Amino acid sequence: MADAAFGIDRSIETSSYSPTVGGDRPTSERAVRPPSDTEVEPQPEMFSLLKQGATKLEAGNDAEAVECLRRALEIGDRTAGPDHPDLIILLNDLTRIYLRQSAYAAAEPLLLRLFEMKRSKGEDHPEVATVLASLATVRQGLGRHESAEQLWRRVLDIRERTLAPNHFAIATALEHFGEACSARGKIREALAAFQLLTRLEGIPPALEPAHAIAKVMELAPKRPRDHLMVVNLSGRGDKDIPQITEILKGRKK
Repeated sequence: MADAAFGIDRSIETSSYSPTVGGDRPTSERAVRPPSDTEVEPQPEMFSLLKQGATKLEAGNDAEAVECLRRALEIGDRTAGPDHPDLIILLNDLTRIYLRQSAYAAAEPLLLRLFEMKRSKGEDHPEVATVLASLATVRQGLGRHESAEQLWRRVLDIRERTLAPNHFAIATALEHFGEACSARGKIREALAAFQLLTRLEGIPPALEPAHAIAKVMELAPKRPRDHLMVVNLSGRGDKDIPQITEILKGRKK
């Protein structure tokens, strides 16, 4: 689930105290970003709490890091503008921790705030898709599978129009979309994809990625013949064959 859990926002400005999972500069190497003439400067206490939270996070003390970052967010909400860059970074850090802890109920309102902030860049901006991917993971973790499926559809739509055809993020989104469909028990499309891939390639896919293949089957006719699409097969479907056989037998009766 790396795409959703730790890919919340790798492309934003990161010159602050906030640690970013996934290869950004260490916290200790970052400088304080001076506010522009149009920004409201947050209180020094907020920066101090950001520093403390970053240090505790790097030390693996998530509980104390969350407390520092939550207090910093409260101060930022009172003293900085609603779209202040430091608030965006702070929301990202808190959300990453909550997702790592599977604390989905705590992560959801923060992601909704990030979504509203990112929409200012355009409804189809890649950063919007990244936040929606995390929100889809949260909704699925909360058992709201229909909402998760709809969000993954939106993520796929944005990424297919804004990224290269063979971009790994499209393949990852297809995989997660398949998981969301599987969780909803939408078996008809998956069975058709299972049978097609088994017949053409001799590879029986697991039911979860079969949903992703079904999505590719839906999208492919609308693309040029030289359009490349990548889908990740995360497992073989040998273990699912008895279940699939019973389903197909039931349909023939």
